[in-house]
Amino acid sequence: MTRIPFFDTHSPITHEAICKLGLEEDAGALNALAEAATLKDEFIQRTAMETIGRHPQGRELRAVILNALRDPSEYLVRTACEVVAQWELNEAHEFVVALLENPFKATRQTAINTLGSIWIDADFPLIFRIYTSASEVDIRREAAWVFTATSFAAAQLRADAHAPIA
Repeated sequence: MTRIPFFDTHSPITHEAICKLGLEEDAGALNALAEAATLKDEFIQRTAMETIGRHPQGRELRAVILNALRDPSEYLVRTACEVVAQWELNEAHEFVVALLENPFKATRQTAINTLGSIWIDADFPLIFRIYTSASEVDIRREAAWVFTATSFAAAQLRADAHAPIA
């Protein structure tokens, strides 16, 4: 079993131990989470990524999240996308756009959803192309959902901008 050297060299890394690190608000816990996110076990990495996403100081490990967007494990890539969406981490934009060409349907679908959280106007033609040409119904549906969500948000912003100040 793998061990986290920072804590106890005799304790194995478990999903439960990683989740407990999410309750610790010190540098040691963040270091251990960062280390767990780089281990060879993709399921331990995924748990670490989820825990980083929920950790009050998790944004300090945004480089770990950005690196995970390029990981060979599709599970880890999708989990990193979910953290990017949750945090609205705009600096991940180019990595998420690259995932729109991923060969795995589930990863493309997650990337489209994530792009809705970090949307810029230049994304419109990318998502429109997917909406009009993707062969998978689920992918087209996700693109349509993102259009609806971003259009509603844009309309709300325009309405708020023109609302009288009370």
